[in-house]
Amino acid sequence: MNAHQVRAAAGALHAAMERGAATPAELAYDLEAAGLLQSPESAAELARLRARVAQLEADRYAEVSAWLYKKAREYRSTRNREHAVQAEVLERMASKVARGGIRPTEDPYDSPLHHDYRLGRELPEVPRG
Repeated sequence: MNAHQVRAAAGALHAAMERGAATPAELAYDLEAAGLLQSPESAAELARLRARVAQLEADRYAEVSAWLYKKAREYRSTRNREHAVQAEVLERMASKVARGGIRPTEDPYDSPLHHDYRLGRELPEVPRG
């Protein structure tokens, strides 16, 4: 083991003990979670995959942010007072997405924006006849 690995293992064990891990199995689990029990090859592959996922997420957030800015410009161009307010909200949201201030949660239904009810525009249209 090199000095970097020893420091990483010591840090992982210290964090585990601070959160109350007491058994050897709990300590080993935390070492595994930190990626310290992997072969160098699998650790390198994991790091490469994490970097790729991060890049894909960043690209996706850039797309979402660009779309929100586009919608804000469209609303501003109508010269409608209500649309101006909506454009301002869209610009703030786009800024937060671009800065990484908004991230998806593990459970989309856990979001403060989630609601169980349907708005009128979300209901199916009934044909008139």
